[in-house]
Amino acid sequence: MHGRIHEWGAIYQAHLAQNLRRVGASIELDRTTGAARLSAVPEEIRAAFSKRTRDALSDAKAYAASVGAEWDRMTGDERIKLLKGGAFASRSAKADDLSDFASWRRQAEARGYQHKSVLQDAAPAERMTEAARLDLAYEAAARVLGEQFARRAVIKAEDERVAAARGLVAAGIKDGGDVDHVIARLRARGIVETGGADASGEPARTQIIAVETERDDPDNPDVTITTTRLTTRAHVEQESALVELAGQASRDRRGTLNPVQIKRGIEASGLRFTGEHGAAQRRMIDHLGMGGRFAVGTGAAGAGKTTLLKPLVAAWRDQGADIHGISLGWRQARELREAGLNTEAETGGRDTIAAVSVFINRVESGRLDLSNRSVVVIDELGTIGTRQMLDLLRLQERHGFRMVAIGDPKQCQSIEAGQVIGLLEKGLGKVPSIESSVRQTNERAREIAGLLRKGGVEAVGKALDMKRQDGTAEIVAGGHGEVIARAAALWDERRKANADRPRFTLSISTPTNQDARAIGEAIRQRLLASGELGQSRMTLAAIDKNTGEHYALPIAT
Repeated sequence: MHGRIHEWGAIYQAHLAQNLRRVGASIELDRTTGAARLSAVPEEIRAAFSKRTRDALSDAKAYAASVGAEWDRMTGDERIKLLKGGAFASRSAKADDLSDFASWRRQAEARGYQHKSVLQDAAPAERMTEAARLDLAYEAAARVLGEQFARRAVIKAEDERVAAARGLVAAGIKDGGDVDHVIARLRARGIVETGGADASGEPARTQIIAVETERDDPDNPDVTITTTRLTTRAHVEQESALVELAGQASRDRRGTLNPVQIKRGIEASGLRFTGEHGAAQRRMIDHLGMGGRFAVGTGAAGAGKTTLLKPLVAAWRDQGADIHGISLGWRQARELREAGLNTEAETGGRDTIAAVSVFINRVESGRLDLSNRSVVVIDELGTIGTRQMLDLLRLQERHGFRMVAIGDPKQCQSIEAGQVIGLLEKGLGKVPSIESSVRQTNERAREIAGLLRKGGVEAVGKALDMKRQDGTAEIVAGGHGEVIARAAALWDERRKANADRPRFTLSISTPTNQDARAIGEAIRQRLLASGELGQSRMTLAAIDKNTGEHYALPIAT
């Protein structure tokens, strides 16, 4: 029953949408939430109202003042005790009641929106046949499911049912049995493959594959539990091709480095690999340098994976190779400068570091010419999805370049579907790994890193407590706005504290694009206030490709 709660919620939304359409409202499926959405209400008004209901800090402060308390002087425990009181809960419910249309209108008007009606004057749309309605629901569900398969190679059967129900939000529903009718169409016709296109330019479709597994119920040995997992034909074909190409390239040993060349590279780098950890790094250097035309190594965070590339870069350069560094994003790729890559760019030469997508585009368009004397180094391999890794292997097969990849399977996971390191092991065999770390310079730091790698509520909770004690993590009191403001302030503090380090870089990671934009805007305001950033010269209309949300993007000097 637990696995169907989200399905029932989506069915409720479908019935709500159907009833609203009957009275003349235009309803669409919200791609972000999966809920029914009134088309007449502009996105910026909906987003503002959603943010207001989420961030209740101002209400909490007002309530504290009304009972004679000073919010800013209260401890965290005192604030929690106050807010848990029934009086605030009752007050908050009344103030935030979504049925309070007068309050909603006032807030909308304050943002320049004059609400009239969600009902349309036009004649109601012609009633669709049941087949047409279910076909429309299938098209919407196929896109919802396609977006999920773009992020995950395997999903639960429950996710398919939720997607089908959300398709009914867009198309209309008769009863809960419609979910099964939509699923039948999904299985027969396939789903939209995000980013793919057929020969005619139309969105490509791929077949859903269901795999059932059985296990005994641990609480009742006489009961068998059947679990259904779903993948797609495209994922299976991509993974099979990836494994085959990776295996072929790893067995091609033409042009590998020899021990003498590696020794010269180590001497040129000025590094010394001593002790147990140094010996592990040295073995990894030999594996990557003397292996096939595709070699992979993994290691824990702080294992010195980028550092051990320095001797290899020196040796490849001595061979006359042109060396290129790539990672999922520009910022990660720039870290490869520590290994000696991209030195030409510093003297006005060609930039040889790029994000994976940019690198692939350069090669496919002919703007970057690669050969069997080229070397491509991939950093943060765990963040690369199956499709992008397959694209790289196909380019390697076509151009003959050497490819070396390093990463940590526990540090990050790919944004696109597929756990690529596990897949590569099917073609390469066991991938060597360095489990020790040199980034954490004391035993406590190593213990924290180990707890975070272990995962789980207890281990991660202990690690966070330790980091808070050390001053390397903090919990911000307040709501969404306070967290955004503190992130921007911390960025400013760290930037100023490291102003004397020319190569110092700083990045901020967020759960969503909206959070990233909010922090970016907070940083922007700080730079404007300090005079480090000029006033906006233009404002561009932008769109979030993941959610479809439109927003204004100011550009300053």
